[in-house]
Amino acid sequence: ERKTQHSALPTAAKHALALQQEGKLPSLLNPETQQALRSVKHTVVILLDVSASTFEREIFKMANLGCAALLNTLKQLLPKVSVSVIPYSDSAQHSQQEIDSFLSPGGTTAYDAAFEATQGLLAKAKGLRSVIHLTDGLPNSLDDAQAAAQRFQALHIQYGQLIFGHTKRVGDLADYLQVEAVAIPGAEREPTRYERYIRCFTSVAEACSGVQTVLWVMCELPDSLFSLMDLVLGCGFLEHHPEYQHLQTTTAAAV
Repeated sequence: ERKTQHSALPTAAKHALALQQEGKLPSLLNPETQQALRSVKHTVVILLDVSASTFEREIFKMANLGCAALLNTLKQLLPKVSVSVIPYSDSAQHSQQEIDSFLSPGGTTAYDAAFEATQGLLAKAKGLRSVIHLTDGLPNSLDDAQAAAQRFQALHIQYGQLIFGHTKRVGDLADYLQVEAVAIPGAEREPTRYERYIRCFTSVAEACSGVQTVLWVMCELPDSLFSLMDLVLGCGFLEHHPEYQHLQTTTAAAV
């Protein structure tokens, strides 16, 4: 059963999700259609933000546990899968040479460097290629992040991102969610902090027609991460199998 609502879905992903929900497109959640995914080779890279901006112990711990659970589940369900988890941070103790400079001061993230390294890693991989990005760090350059993200689509690499909310910053969260009590119809208003915050992430996902999940309740992380992975795999399968692209759905996908 799907419990996750994705916050950004391009048209192709909406179609894929609807087909999965109706059992017309392979899904890891559906034993009756799962075999089609099992027969395909998959290469998955998980980008895991372990920077200082992921400041809550619960987030860091749950992210690690969620990645471990996803890795184990994928290996159980997909016999032809290769999974790599790349943690990135501004701390030398977490870094490899090629990811030393992913993080810039202030908690923002050099998405372009992370994306380019991942694209290089996947360039020669066979079969369906997917990237899952877990982060709460805003890109230090939105233009550079979008430009790098666009190459995922050009390389036919599926991209999904799970954005962490900060569950203990209640005051800030209230500020993020604040909307004027009375709005004049048709009148423009300034976006809330929450809207500006999420919009930066959404712009990156939109640049490569990727899927985005925003998570505020950390106990839902394992289910949300698996649901995101399943949809990303479904999008890749749909792209590589034209015979599925013309299937019609009877219900709209939940977004």
